[in-house]
Amino acid sequence: MEYQNPTRTRSLNSDIISTLPQNIIEDILTRMPLRSALRTSVLSMKWRYTWRGMPKLVFTDDLVASNHLSRQLKKYKLVNAILHVLLFHNGPETLEFDCSVVRLHMESEFAQIISYLARGNTVKKIIFISDNRSFKLPVSFFALQGLEVVHLDTCTLEPPLTFNGASSLTRMTFRNVEVSAQVLQRFISKCSLLHYFVLVELEKGIESVPEGNNFTFVDLFQCVPLLNTFAITKHYMKVLFKLKITSDVRLWRLLNLTFVFGQSTCVQVACHISFQLHLSISIICF
Repeated sequence: MEYQNPTRTRSLNSDIISTLPQNIIEDILTRMPLRSALRTSVLSMKWRYTWRGMPKLVFTDDLVASNHLSRQLKKYKLVNAILHVLLFHNGPETLEFDCSVVRLHMESEFAQIISYLARGNTVKKIIFISDNRSFKLPVSFFALQGLEVVHLDTCTLEPPLTFNGASSLTRMTFRNVEVSAQVLQRFISKCSLLHYFVLVELEKGIESVPEGNNFTFVDLFQCVPLLNTFAITKHYMKVLFKLKITSDVRLWRLLNLTFVFGQSTCVQVACHISFQLHLSISIICF
């Protein structure tokens, strides 16, 4: 029997992951905490730049070691780390900012980061989770013209008057987002490809006011004719829409409505529009 060096055998077996296709390796790195993924760059020359092709970046406050740092120093180190990653990255398709980052009161820094990303226009999906409803999304956010999916949680939406729309946006989820009916109508009317829209209020105290509101479901469907999935909680129904589903003749002419009442508190409304678009509406009552 031929003698095999056990050290060499262990070395070959331990590096089997390096033989995987590049896209598989990048997918593996994406499923790891970002800090751990970045540390793989010290494994070998082959791994040094592998992390740069990761299609998804998730930033949390554990990106830097900060057990004994003051909040200000921790924020400084974290911002530097984020900018360093973005500078050497090939361009994220998906960008997530966890709420733990926002707790450091990084509003101005977040605006700078988004402004940097807007130059490359490579972000396809962004998830922003805050713990401060009064935090207004920076103007630079509305310059991300390549966005296809947006998830916003606990912040304020107030696009500038110069906002030209998000021509690629197809899916949008708002959770505990402060927005007026007029602003919402102006925003979605410039998102012509939108087909999935969710408005969920899980916390009490959303301060959007309905005064002067003339926004109806008819207006919504006309703004986004491709919309086929729409979910809304009762609070948003009250402050954003003038709901006249039983009496608005225009809505009945636009849609052939079939109401399906289930045992849950959610009323499902299946609609069929004249140009063969199937629309599912969820009115979530909680």
